[in-house]
Amino acid sequence: MHRYTPLLAHQQGWRVTEIPVQHRARRHGRSKFGFERYARAGLDLVTVLFLGHYEHRPLHLFGGLGAAMMLAGFVMAVYLTILKLGGEAIGGRPLLSLSVLLIVVGVQFLSLGLVAQMLVVIKESLERRLGQGAKERFEEGGEHPARAHPTAGRGGDY
Repeated sequence: MHRYTPLLAHQQGWRVTEIPVQHRARRHGRSKFGFERYARAGLDLVTVLFLGHYEHRPLHLFGGLGAAMMLAGFVMAVYLTILKLGGEAIGGRPLLSLSVLLIVVGVQFLSLGLVAQMLVVIKESLERRLGQGAKERFEEGGEHPARAHPTAGRGGDY
């Protein structure tokens, strides 16, 4: 994901600018750029954008997608219900299967968003608690938290 270092820096609040460089012609070998490399770059871009926008609030993405799918499925189901009440047969219509599928997948996306949001809250809570404990140890005259060995003070090697 080195291609997106400027984007990652910008997402972290850094100022990003371009500096002109002098490019030289290739002397040996041949380029390793090809279709596969561009496909991976596209996937990396999706990852960077997702983490930049939704790292701390995944429910906004998955919940929004799930709600949109459920709403579309519900509208289709209401339409089919009106047709059924009008006397038409709806059992053989593909729209019936699509409406049920959209509702079920929408519920799954919403559930995935809730679970992901719970994981983010737990992770941030642990980071706060661990960071606070390290800060207290440092203020008591202990070793700096960034330089402390991860297994120090646990009573053995792990």
